[in-house]
Amino acid sequence: MSALKLGNSFIFSGFIHDITARKQTEKQIRQAEINLAYTQSEMNIARRIQSSLLPSKAIKTNDFEIQGFCLPADQVGGDYFDYFFRGEENLGIVMADVSGHSIGPALFMVETRSALRSQVNWPGSPSKTLSILNDFLYQDLDTADYFITLFYLQYNTRNKQLSFANAGHPPPLLLKQAELQCKELDAEGLILGVRKNIDFEEKSILMESGDLILLYTDGLTEAENPAGDFFGLTPVCNILHQHAIHSPQVIIEIIINQLKEFCQSESFKDDVTLMIFKRA
Repeated sequence: MSALKLGNSFIFSGFIHDITARKQTEKQIRQAEINLAYTQSEMNIARRIQSSLLPSKAIKTNDFEIQGFCLPADQVGGDYFDYFFRGEENLGIVMADVSGHSIGPALFMVETRSALRSQVNWPGSPSKTLSILNDFLYQDLDTADYFITLFYLQYNTRNKQLSFANAGHPPPLLLKQAELQCKELDAEGLILGVRKNIDFEEKSILMESGDLILLYTDGLTEAENPAGDFFGLTPVCNILHQHAIHSPQVIIEIIINQLKEFCQSESFKDDVTLMIFKRA
């Protein structure tokens, strides 16, 4: 308001501003901040739970060493790796990727882990394991419109045979100590969740001293630099050749560091998951 003196009198003029919209906007902002804080808290809880379900440390014996690493694109992701003994002689090795990101894929990751871990006392082959897993997950995946790619290996510590089956996942890389180039391990098989009663092809190889296998999700090979180029498999194979004498942990650290340097970023658009199995 403002006053104007005219002789012995005053007149006043005033402007009325309707701040209803501003107050409503401020209220919405406060509510959005509360919702964001709540969501972040829930995501942090989910992230901690998910991290606790992944192997907490490497397995190292006189015969082999295995270790994995997962870097989610968001606070929780759909990538999954695992290793566990099935009986006294067989080591189960899993690398999987649920389509999408965030809470939904993370829940399917947990369900997949539970289904696989429930078979630890059952001496099934890789192909049979994937068939059972697919039938178990099919209804849930089909209803939610998700799918899972998964590679499953089983290493026999007695005869050093490695058997494997694939459900549409990128083939792992095998580097044999006596050879100069990487090979892809692959077998025929559809992704999980497409249809029931799938037969998965199973193959076997002999793992010799010094041989190693790298399992990964497509977040590694499809990571892009600012120019839009993919990281690809070539630098990964070069790293394996140059650093094969090192432990799985060291090799994984080298790959991740080179990936960050290539992408010029500390984070990525997709989950990046690696796992290395190496004969002693």
